[in-house]
Amino acid sequence: MGPIQICPMSKLGKLLVATDRSVFSEGAVREAINFAKKCSSRVYVVSVLETNPEYETVGANVEKVMETAQKEGISVEALTPIGKPHEVIVEIAGGRGVDLIVMGTYGKTGLKKFLMGSATEKVIGHAGCAVLTVGM
Repeated sequence: MGPIQICPMSKLGKLLVATDRSVFSEGAVREAINFAKKCSSRVYVVSVLETNPEYETVGANVEKVMETAQKEGISVEALTPIGKPHEVIVEIAGGRGVDLIVMGTYGKTGLKKFLMGSATEKVIGHAGCAVLTVGM
């Protein structure tokens, strides 16, 4: 028998992992799956499509996340809505009663971070639930 896994949060029935199809999302996916295993959580994988044909290759990334979660016995649902990423992520989390949003971060610092902003920072400011940010 393996080590006992304990859920680090008292209520984590549903979590949402947002991926932007970049390497910066890999840490968030990894940690979301770890939390889901420990807490028997349902996982929503969200990859928001902006209205740009360049972003329409989202399917392969979401399928990879779903396969990984399913191999771990995790209940998973993929969503690929169109819109502004931070708005869509907050809306989905609220509509599905998500307890935790897990997102990657680029690790920008200084003036570059201040001027550019990011979907992660906007989600943190508007989400009605906890948000876990994960670096690569």
